[in-house]
Amino acid sequence: MDPDRLKALLQAVAGGGLAVDQALHELREGPFRVAGFAAMGFAHADTHRHLRTGLPEVVLGQGKTPEQVAAILSELRRGGSTVMATRVSPEAAAVVVAAVAEARYLVQVDQDREVGQGQVQGHR
Repeated sequence: MDPDRLKALLQAVAGGGLAVDQALHELREGPFRVAGFAAMGFAHADTHRHLRTGLPEVVLGQGKTPEQVAAILSELRRGGSTVMATRVSPEAAAVVVAAVAEARYLVQVDQDREVGQGQVQGHR
């Protein structure tokens, strides 16, 4: 959860637009929401990293399937965070970008040549 989303949540409670129990439910989901862990067993999504550090979670794409990267990034986006995955191949990026709203693929360039990997970023 990012600071702006937390502030909006608290303002909604203060303004009477959100019940305290609903706000508690929203906050109870973090800081570590399980991203498909029970079904897939591959990741914990730190949805409160941005709130604690001011920096978004970064997912290492290397060693994960494109579907795993997409699931983790989608879970982080659901928490309101900007997301990034590094070491993502162009083939994996095609799957991830199609699955994650507002995602884009940035190819890593080293001395004017592509190195075959890049980043997937998604912003709110």
